[in-house]
Amino acid sequence: MWTRKDLKSRARQTIRNNYWRIIGAILIVAFICGDIHLNVTDSLIRAGENYRPTRGVLAGVFNNIIRSQSFIYGFLNAMNQMIFKNRIGAGVIILIGAFFMFLFWFFVRNVISVGKCRFFLEARGYGDTRVLKLGFVFRMRRIAKVAVIMFFKSLYTLLWSLTIVGGIIKSYSYVMIPYILAENPDISRKEAFYLSRRMMDGEKWEAFKLDLSFLGWQILGYVTLGLGDWLIAMPYRETAYAELYIRLRKKVRKAHIPGAKDLKDRALDVKFSDTAYPEESYFIQTDRPAYQPRPEVDRHYSLISLILIFFTFSIAGWLWEVGFHLFMTGEFVKRGTMAGPWLPIYGTGGILAILFLKRLAKRPALTYVMTVLLCGTIEYVTAWFLWETVHMKWWDYTGYFVNIHGRVCLEGLIVFGLGGCAAIYLLGPALDELFSGFSRRILIGVCAALLLLFALDGAWSVSHPNTGRGITKSAWVEMANWRA
Repeated sequence: MWTRKDLKSRARQTIRNNYWRIIGAILIVAFICGDIHLNVTDSLIRAGENYRPTRGVLAGVFNNIIRSQSFIYGFLNAMNQMIFKNRIGAGVIILIGAFFMFLFWFFVRNVISVGKCRFFLEARGYGDTRVLKLGFVFRMRRIAKVAVIMFFKSLYTLLWSLTIVGGIIKSYSYVMIPYILAENPDISRKEAFYLSRRMMDGEKWEAFKLDLSFLGWQILGYVTLGLGDWLIAMPYRETAYAELYIRLRKKVRKAHIPGAKDLKDRALDVKFSDTAYPEESYFIQTDRPAYQPRPEVDRHYSLISLILIFFTFSIAGWLWEVGFHLFMTGEFVKRGTMAGPWLPIYGTGGILAILFLKRLAKRPALTYVMTVLLCGTIEYVTAWFLWETVHMKWWDYTGYFVNIHGRVCLEGLIVFGLGGCAAIYLLGPALDELFSGFSRRILIGVCAALLLLFALDGAWSVSHPNTGRGITKSAWVEMANWRA
């Protein structure tokens, strides 16, 4: 039997032992999953006006779809436009965007939520738990299996929600599924649902009261414009639920519930240790260790790895900006100053953060501040250089809250800071391990090809920079007038 007082006491102890890493993990997950909206949501809402209808009920429905970023409503709106409004082009764009949003939700959000549970399960018992644990499912190569189970969890919860009361009850019945998968990603869908239901038998009301006990902290979060939520309420609730899972796990194992034998990660039973989780004791082994034991500060990246990470970040940044502009305006525009599919400012920021700030990795708060300063400097100097050399602006933050000459702004730096921390703690180490699994000869060939193409593109772009609608200053002025 557990009590809220005992559970929350143990949660506070976990927070004291791993506070900054817990904050870092929560912010990185929020950054990757898009839970930190800033003004992006507003941009998407405004973008909806470009598709019409802009009057009547349908306009309100469409804006709500954009605001919620829901693939279901996006799909329905696309069908509505194509069938009833004769807007094939706009409908197809929205449908494609909704499809990619669904894929991201299915394979990234669902999977990383299980990785987050794994992080908190280890953080409660081990003081040296790494943020890299967020990628647990990806590293164990159980992505599709876990994604499917989490999909059915959402689907069943949605269907039960049609009965209103049933949705509330079932949301608590299924609440332990991601923790079960975090302990054993090889468990079947049927077993995961059955074990979660048995764990929550007789516990749903107590879990509901546990959620209510965090209400005061959530109110504090609203009062502090979300700051209290990120720094206190979310860490408190996540650590409390990880502790609750451990208690309920003991209950079903003691009762010899069918399937409980598959919850066999004995290393999670430890009370507390200053060390990291013993990887060699985990009962699922891949062809290489689930995680390399090197902390971020001790990781040495090879030149080949750094080159590939640079291009990975640069191409990912290009895909993000092109995709965002496509979804906003329905137009495909090659973003950036160069002709190729890369934005080197993203790669430069990520690489410099990895090289110069990883030594601060044991101090996450300082790491974040320094990442903001580094990224801000890179963005400002780049914007200044482009204006002084070609007298054009590829971005302009004039009018944004706390901007410096329109070259950098506060909200952009907040996001870049999170992205830089993700590069240091999660993406950089994960990509480094991924690339280490390929033949050195293949990697050298890929690097040589990319560098050659990049050099040719750079030489061409010096005299023929990428400009035009949706790319340089004139397009941003046009968009600003359109939004106004």
